[in-house]
Amino acid sequence: MKYLDPKADLTFKKIFGNHPKRLISLLNALLPLSDEEQIREIKYLPTELVPQLEGGKNTIV
Repeated sequence: MKYLDPKADLTFKKIFGNHPKRLISLLNALLPLSDEEQIREIKYLPTELVPQLEGGKNTIV
């Protein structure tokens, strides 16, 4: 059986982009945070940047 690489952008987004609890768990496991500093909530920001000036280009992060 072949597995998808979780380090690939699309795979990572599929695993963690729709499941904030999974991402919080991953970040808390990887970052050296005390109990008081543990991440409890995250907010996903839009990934598309719309140009503020006419004629500008859209950017997707």
